[in-house]
Amino acid sequence: SKFPCLSSSFLVSRRGWSRWKKVRMLRRFGGVAVRGLSSSAQPRTFEALAASDSAAAGLARSARTVGAMLGDCMSKKQGSALLERVEQLRKKGRAWRKALADEDEAAACATLEEITSDVGKMSDVELRDVARAFAHFLALLNAAEQEYRVRRLEKGRGTGKVDSCAGTIHLLKDKDVVKALSTQRVEIVLTAHPTEVHRRELLTKHRRCTELLRELETMQTTQEESDESSSSSFERDEVRRELRGVVDALWGSDDLRRTKPTPQEEAKGGIAVIETSLWDAVPSFLRRLDATCRDLLGGDSKTLPLTSTPLKIASWMGGDRDGNPNVTAVVTREGVAAQR
Repeated sequence: SKFPCLSSSFLVSRRGWSRWKKVRMLRRFGGVAVRGLSSSAQPRTFEALAASDSAAAGLARSARTVGAMLGDCMSKKQGSALLERVEQLRKKGRAWRKALADEDEAAACATLEEITSDVGKMSDVELRDVARAFAHFLALLNAAEQEYRVRRLEKGRGTGKVDSCAGTIHLLKDKDVVKALSTQRVEIVLTAHPTEVHRRELLTKHRRCTELLRELETMQTTQEESDESSSSSFERDEVRRELRGVVDALWGSDDLRRTKPTPQEEAKGGIAVIETSLWDAVPSFLRRLDATCRDLLGGDSKTLPLTSTPLKIASWMGGDRDGNPNVTAVVTREGVAAQR
């Protein structure tokens, strides 16, 4: 089957596209969700999002930045024809989504038929490149949105907003919270099932994009607050230069795993979760939990004992031997050694 790329938010099958009921259900997935707004009032463009949330101007700015860089990279490496084709599909996708929002059934179906026809005429190579373009654009938008959400969370600190840790302990402070936390056992079990579709190389680049976008937005925010150029144009240009290099490298990277991973390679993917996330997140959360107990429950006597381990990490990687003939004693030994 051929799948038309309908917009930056949709990938819809040709099959059953004329059924209006199914098409209308897709409206729920358009745009960026804003808490407190009904589905019909959700913003469907970055401009509308910025109007409903002043902090979203940075998200729109980041999205335009990475989108323009990806477009330049595609034109440089694949030719302007690919960029024009992607832009045509994107604009028609936005028109289709607008027709859905306006409940214009005829316009929505006509636009969807145009998109389906355009995609049906593409060669296999063109389909591949268009799909890669939208996939990379969506991944870059995810990086921009992650930066935006982190910035919003940090902005909420110190404004009286209660975080989940303090809020929960405050509600339970009449109970023996410290005893419960000291004796509980929450275990995160890492498995070797290859549920992560992106290769580790791509995940590293996505994470670097988020970091660089954060640097750019920090420079922009500092400049706006101080009403003067606190960051030199050279510093901003250097960050943008590195970001452009990461985007170029993303386009040049292989998106797919060409060979089936061995159990040892799958275990490495699980270990990467520890290295890139849990290694910092778990100690940080436990320090926050300990400090919150001290502040809300009554001093140093209410902190977590040094021997308490309310959160543990376990692993099946390299040890899943119930029916997997590739997991032998040697594989288990190597998996345990790598994780240690």
